[in-house]
Amino acid sequence: MAGGGGGGGGHELTLLAARRQVSPFVMRVRVALNLKGLRYAYVLEDLAAKSDLLLASNPVHKTAEAAADERATAAAPAGALLEQLEGLLGEEEERGFFGGDAIGYLDVVLGSFLSWIEALQEVAGVALLDATRTPRLAAWAERFAGSDAVRSVTPEVGWVVAYAEMLRERWDA
Repeated sequence: MAGGGGGGGGHELTLLAARRQVSPFVMRVRVALNLKGLRYAYVLEDLAAKSDLLLASNPVHKTAEAAADERATAAAPAGALLEQLEGLLGEEEERGFFGGDAIGYLDVVLGSFLSWIEALQEVAGVALLDATRTPRLAAWAERFAGSDAVRSVTPEVGWVVAYAEMLRERWDA
């Protein structure tokens, strides 16, 4: 992210993102800015032809963050982690989110991967969020995704699937 300030006083933040709007890391920043009510410019970058602003924002490497190769083999440990997260939610009546009644840090971090979790199910047939195995977590995912701060910045699962398939073709080549 480049720029400074935010909120009032005419200051504006600029968020640089790859043209493919599927990064859970960019989504995490967008949700956090939305929750804080901060204004920001959202600039989509062509990573094949990096802008001067992007290069100035990362002068050491002159690169943008690249996605890691996460395959379905990570599903078993991820499933165990999701079951632990299920326990953190406590009783559904008590807590809507991990921090209580409002979206907090853990919600934003985990929630930014929901489109990828759904895409994994579609592409690899791996269902990580299962209402029978982790009902509180599945209900949390619906509440999180339904939030105004989240809904407008969540990438469509179809975009994520298309991006994942493009990555798979590239890795298999």
